[in-house]
Amino acid sequence: MTLFEYKHAQIEIAPRPRIDIYQEIINLSSPTSYLLRENDQEAFFRKQGIEETVVFERNREKFRSSLQLLTAFLWEHFGLPTKDIVEYGSGATGYFDAVLRPEQVQPWLQVEINPAARAENKRRNPNANVVEGSYNHIEYRHVPMIVGLSSFDTADDMPHAIDQVVQALSPGGFFFHVQDVRPGVYCAASHVKRKTGSFADVFYEYDNQVFGMEIAGVRRTLVNVFQEAIGEALHAQTSLEVLANDYVTLTESSVDAHHEIYFLNLHAASPGSLPVMRKRETTVLVTVARKKLLKKTK
Repeated sequence: MTLFEYKHAQIEIAPRPRIDIYQEIINLSSPTSYLLRENDQEAFFRKQGIEETVVFERNREKFRSSLQLLTAFLWEHFGLPTKDIVEYGSGATGYFDAVLRPEQVQPWLQVEINPAARAENKRRNPNANVVEGSYNHIEYRHVPMIVGLSSFDTADDMPHAIDQVVQALSPGGFFFHVQDVRPGVYCAASHVKRKTGSFADVFYEYDNQVFGMEIAGVRRTLVNVFQEAIGEALHAQTSLEVLANDYVTLTESSVDAHHEIYFLNLHAASPGSLPVMRKRETTVLVTVARKKLLKKTK
């Protein structure tokens, strides 16, 4: 665990969160079955209704300033590039570009596979540059940085997606991904199948949503499995240096009478018994990797 002071907040970077709300949820949940079908995930997300992703904006907006502060810290802390950014899976709101992008970072190209999402994004953000595309087929080359906001969690073949990223990056270029919502079930399940030969057959739900699965008798959250999936795919690339694959928590003093928590788009609040207990915590999973510079030949 590493602690930093940033402006009026404290920031903690650690491989595991201090309080894992997702783990608490599945520990209290009863096991259930969940039907997984092997299909063309890219075709599925091309036709997915935008209401299924726009819903994330509700809780993001409650923590807008906190997410902006956290993103600004990450840009400074890792020395991320400030121009010619390419984002994959920008969705219907374009939230990364429209809200979280630091002001000095531009230009920014959004790439989105879903035509309905692109149309809604352009309606909301008329000046945004939004084009069709997928991280499964990256055509760009010599890119300073590829980013995603809760987008690579839909990859059913994470090693392939990361290989596409590596081919696109310039030497010294960055991959920067922020997971701030519940990861996709199929991404986690596909990772398990690649490692074990079969999908998990026991899942854990809360409010009709899958939050975890059982692997070798252990209850694991979707976030934990996704963290493993993207981490292993990055480490398998010898041309990459993995700088982070950690939970990042921003803690601020709160002016109201509640202790508020944003944990990957879950919002919880409890009464603060004392003023010093009035905290506002924002937790996301951050993954950063850098493509190694080419060695000079004599």
